[in-house]
Amino acid sequence: QGAKALILDTSQNAVAINVLHYDADPGNDLRVPIQCSGCTSGSINNPTAVNTDPVQQAASRNGQKWMFRTVMSTKLVALIIDRDLLKLGTPEADVNHDGKVKLAVYNGDETFGNSGANDVISLAKQLQTDPPILIEQRKHPGNADVNTYDWAADLEALTNDRNESTNAVDGVPDFIVYCSFAQYYIPVIKTWRVSGFDQRVSRMAHFHTFRIQSAGNALGAFGNGQEGVSHVLLDNEESGATFARDYAEAFGRSPRYRDSHYYDNAVSLMLATWRAAHALPDPRAVTGAQVRDALPGLADTGAPVVRTGVAALTEAIRALDRGATVNYEGASGPLDYDANQNIKNRLAHYRLVSGQYVDVARFDCVKASDTATAAASRAACPFITP
Repeated sequence: QGAKALILDTSQNAVAINVLHYDADPGNDLRVPIQCSGCTSGSINNPTAVNTDPVQQAASRNGQKWMFRTVMSTKLVALIIDRDLLKLGTPEADVNHDGKVKLAVYNGDETFGNSGANDVISLAKQLQTDPPILIEQRKHPGNADVNTYDWAADLEALTNDRNESTNAVDGVPDFIVYCSFAQYYIPVIKTWRVSGFDQRVSRMAHFHTFRIQSAGNALGAFGNGQEGVSHVLLDNEESGATFARDYAEAFGRSPRYRDSHYYDNAVSLMLATWRAAHALPDPRAVTGAQVRDALPGLADTGAPVVRTGVAALTEAIRALDRGATVNYEGASGPLDYDANQNIKNRLAHYRLVSGQYVDVARFDCVKASDTATAAASRAACPFITP
C-alpha cells in the first residue's frame, strides 16, 4: 500500500514480517524498515543466532538490516530480576530459610517466554553458586485458553517440594519468576492467591509484560504488591517531561507503559523519512531502503541533541534540511543503535500498588553488555535515583 516503514509490537509479529525478506520468494519482500516496540527476544538482531530453520536463522541475524528495535532484549531485564529482586548470591536469596536457594521458573512456550526464562536461568546459575541454585522450570502452551487451562495444576507442581525438572525432592522454591504475555498474568496470579499457593511460595517476580495497565486493572486487589522489571516509563528528563505534558494535553491522562516507546518509534521513522526524502526531486519517491539507511544517522552522538515536542522537532527538521545529522534523545531513552540495530535502555523495578504501577528503583543499562559474566554483572546496570 505504499508504506515506507512499519511499527510492530511483539517479537513474534516482527519476526514473521522480517522472515519475508529472507525466504525464497522475492515477490513478498516488503523492503521497508521495521521498528519494534516490544521485541525483546534475545535471538532478534543477533549475528550469532542459531536456528534449525535457515530462513529463521537468517532473519534473526538480520544481515539485510531491515529490523530495528527501541527496546533491548530480555537479558538485562532478567539480570535485574535475579540480582536485585531475588538478590541471588546473597543470604537474602534463601527466603524460606531452609539452607537452599531454589528458583521456580514458569513461562509461556513461545519466543518471548522461552527467551526470558532462558536468560533468568542462565544468569541465576552464574549469580548463585554457594549454595548452588536449584532450578525447576515449567511451561504452559503459548496459546493457552485463559479460561479453561488448568493453572492450578501447574502451580501445584511448581510450589511443592518435588522438582519436576529433576524428579527429586529438593525443597519448596524460594520464589517464582513468571515470563509470559499480559493476559496470562491475570489467571496465574489470581489462582496463586485464591488457591493458597502464595502460602507456600510467597514471592513472584514478573517481566515487563506485566506492566500493561489492563492487567493491573483486571487483577484488582489480587495484584496488590506484585512486582517486576520493565523499561522505564519515561526517560531523559526534559524529553520525558515534554512528552508527558503534551500527552496529557492531548489525551487527558498521563502516559502509560510503552506509550513513550511508540512515540519514539513514530518520531524516529518520520525524521528518517524526512532525512532521506527532503532532497529528492519528488520526496514521495523515497524508498524503504533509503529510510532504513537514514535511521542510524539520527543517533549521531557527536551531533546536537534533539528532544521531544514541536519546537525541538522543528529544529531537527531544519538541521536535516541543511544536510546535518542529529542525536535524537527520545521520551523512552536514547535511540543509539549499535551495529546490529539494537539499543540499550534504563530499567525500573516496579510494584503494583492500588492499581497503579510505581517505580521502586531505576537502573542505568545504557552502556551495559549483553555478554556480561557473573562478575561483570555485579557492576552492570548500576542503581540510579528513582
